[in-house]
Order: sequence, then C-alpha cells, then structure tokens
Amino acid sequence: MSNCSTDQQAHTEQRAMEQELQWLLTQRIPKVVLQAQNSLLGISLLGHKTGPNGHTSRGTSTDSHIHLHDTKTGEDVGEVTVSGAAVTHLSLLLPVSASTQPMRRTTTRLKMDEALPLRQAQEALSFIKSATKKTRLMPRLDSSETALDYVENMLSDVKRARQILTVGSQLELMPLQSDGTEKFAPALPENLVIECKFKEGSIVVHLYFLKFRRGVKSSGGILDAFKKDTAAGHMLVHNGRLAEVKQELVFQAPLGSMASDLDSLDQAASLLIDVVGQLHAFDSM
Repeated sequence: MSNCSTDQQAHTEQRAMEQELQWLLTQRIPKVVLQAQNSLLGISLLGHKTGPNGHTSRGTSTDSHIHLHDTKTGEDVGEVTVSGAAVTHLSLLLPVSASTQPMRRTTTRLKMDEALPLRQAQEALSFIKSATKKTRLMPRLDSSETALDYVENMLSDVKRARQILTVGSQLELMPLQSDGTEKFAPALPENLVIECKFKEGSIVVHLYFLKFRRGVKSSGGILDAFKKDTAAGHMLVHNGRLAEVKQELVFQAPLGSMASDLDSLDQAASLLIDVVGQLHAFDSM
C-alpha cells in the first residue's frame, strides 16, 4: 500500500512539473521575450533607436553640447555631441607648451560634416540588434533544452552589449590606428592622438601626446621593440610607427541617456536571467 501511495505521489509531482514546464514554454517565456524586446527597443544609444526591424534610425539626442571637464583639474576644456555610434561635434582647448613662454591653450574643432566613430557604440549596437532579432525569431519551444539555449543566447548578447558600454575600450592594450588628424581645424599635430570612448555612463576623451621611436617602422621591428622595451612607459603603435606616450590628458562628461540605456539593458537581462533560473529547475526531467 505504501509503495502504491509513493508511486502515485511521484506520478502527481511529475505531472505537476510537466504542466509547469508547459506553462513556462507556452506562456511565461513568450511574455518575457516580449517584455525584453520592449526594453531593447527603448535603447536610444544617444541619438539612434533600434526599431522593430532591428535597424537603427536617427532620433533626438538629449545630450547635445555637453561640456567636457579635465578629470585632474576640473576645468571646462570643451564640448562634445554624441549621436548614435559617433561623435559629431568636438571642440577642445589643447595645451601648447614652449620653452620661452608659459603654458597656453589653443582651440581645435572637429570640422563640419566630419565625425569620429565610436567603436564601442558600433560593437554594442551589433549585439543589441542581434538580441532584438532573436526576440522576433522565437523557435518552437518544445523542450526545456531548446528554450534554455534560446534564452541564454539572447541573454549573452544583452550582457555583452552592457559590458562594452560600461567597461570602456582597451586602447592601452592594443595598437592604435588613427585617421582623425585631418578631421580637425586647425589640424592636429602629428604627435597628438584623440580617442573617444564610453565608460561608466560617461563620454571620455583621451588625448595622447606621443614621442615616436626612430628607426622602427617595419611590422616585425615594431612588434619586437614593443615587446622588448617594457621599461619605457606606456607604448602604442600609431599609424605603423612605434611611439611612447609622453603625456596623457583625460576629458570627461556624464551622459544622461546612457544611464537610461544601461537601465534598459539591465531590465532585459533581469527578465531573461529569471527565466534561465526557472528552466534549470527542469534539468533532471
């Protein structure tokens, strides 16, 4: 009698789990995916909005003409406009030193109709569009394994996009190729490189003043010198030439809509993480 009761209880529990899984596959997950899609569609990325077709269209940026401040002195050193995956306006007060006079500043501006691409935004947008596309192409969810694979892939895209926008670029770890010199008026000096990136909800502008190494131009020579000369300080490769960073300035400004975009990614991630946890409960079925 006891064995019969145990078998019946096990059967009842199994049936209840099957019903819960069926509810999860047919009702809960489709609802969550729709909610995640709405969160992703709300991402503006500072001037571009991802539409239902997964493409980006130009919107209205609320962060035009943001003032940049020197992170060391707090001085107002220029202004920047970010639109989607590019800096569309940038004016900077640059230090100019001379042995016969004290430090002075000069202004340089990004030319009209020129833009500096933001590689982070471009990369993050690719993951956001990938996640958005997945929300519209839901496969037939006939098992917990199929559903888990689908939701985890979508979650991976969302997490990667957020990481890219939050952490910032790894410029210091890789060679730098710059084509921005001719985009400014007056033109930037040859030894100055400007790099724009996102970090912690802000736009950050790095100014690198370089000292080029003589006699190191070939690819092999650059790499050999780069590896061996570890005591020379911060080194990078700029347009095929090995250079040492003699001075670095960091200008920064908070971006209001970036915080909103990160919140939208967090909302989508939270929804998907919850479903992943629910699906793992059925691993033994």
